[in-house]
Amino acid sequence: MNYEAAKLCAEQLMQEIGKSIGQYHHEPVIITGTKKERSEGKIVIHAYNEVYILLNRENYFGMYIVSENSVYDTDEPSKSGVPEFTGMIEIIKKGIAWSIEQTTDEKKPSRLFPVEFLRVVIY
Repeated sequence: MNYEAAKLCAEQLMQEIGKSIGQYHHEPVIITGTKKERSEGKIVIHAYNEVYILLNRENYFGMYIVSENSVYDTDEPSKSGVPEFTGMIEIIKKGIAWSIEQTTDEKKPSRLFPVEFLRVVIY
């Protein structure tokens, strides 16, 4: 889902829960986690009174995104829930590699590739 589609999805979701335009705002956010979180294979986001909508989901691999309302497997998106998350969100590394850290050469440090979301903050 690209940014424009996520924005429309967010607006529809807010209408469904009875929020008018002045009662929320949305913004793009990127998540890479701290060095410690990446080494432990788990990034935690506290998204209470917020909804995170996953952007560009085809770019990610090797992780689960789990929250109070959804579970998303980046390697099997067709078997996953809706990529909208709220509450405590955990991005969990599934195995040896995940798309947040990638390297093409073992002698060089890996590059960071963030997970992109549209964050909807509810007032």
